[in-house]
Amino acid sequence: MYPLEQLPQVVEWATETVNTLPSNVEFTLYLASAPPSVADRCEKVCILSATAFADSNEEATEALSALATCPLEDCVMKDLHASTPFEVLFDKADRFWPEGKRYAVDTMWSVSPPLEVLAIIQDHFTTVPSAHSVILCPILPSPTDAPPLPDAAFSMVAPVYAACYSIWEEAGQDEANIKWLRTLMKALEPLAVGCYVGESDIAANPSQVVNSYARSHWERLQALREKYDPNGVFHSYMGVQ
Repeated sequence: MYPLEQLPQVVEWATETVNTLPSNVEFTLYLASAPPSVADRCEKVCILSATAFADSNEEATEALSALATCPLEDCVMKDLHASTPFEVLFDKADRFWPEGKRYAVDTMWSVSPPLEVLAIIQDHFTTVPSAHSVILCPILPSPTDAPPLPDAAFSMVAPVYAACYSIWEEAGQDEANIKWLRTLMKALEPLAVGCYVGESDIAANPSQVVNSYARSHWERLQALREKYDPNGVFHSYMGVQ
């Protein structure tokens, strides 16, 4: 965990290091408000989380060994080689998305350099109105180093992904928090090549649905729908035909 001001250096190191990690490691960057234990040192933080899916502690430690060489200073919290059964993994993830809050979320895929995308996000995150809001950005291998994806139900993929969650407490805070999210996504729009259909702000922009699919996939989906559901038993997306 590093102060948000260190984000450029963190991203530079992470995008280089991810290419040295084995394929059983999931490497993710979070932007969040600082937890109480480090709040006296910084207001907002970027968090690097690496999870090795392995059959033994020894295998996991070896898979994560490249991360122990991080040269960055100003680390405000570190937790290395923690044994993490799935129940614990789920519990850690749930802390970022607590129950009983109000949510707005949008996503984007990009072919731009991660640092370019995250520089825009960093600038806007300094003005986030709620301390509960969080940004998730997987750190993926470069396209030349990444293994080919299997044939699967991917609607849209690109080298860089960002999921932006505006999370707040009260209905009276709706306008400010939704506006913040939509302003951020508008700033990211020139770098976006699509979004994830399951977590897109379709209410703000119904055309997001089409942008959530590669063109060939969207056309195939419409053809299948016309063939198997000509009477529209399963309704289409909001206003999108």
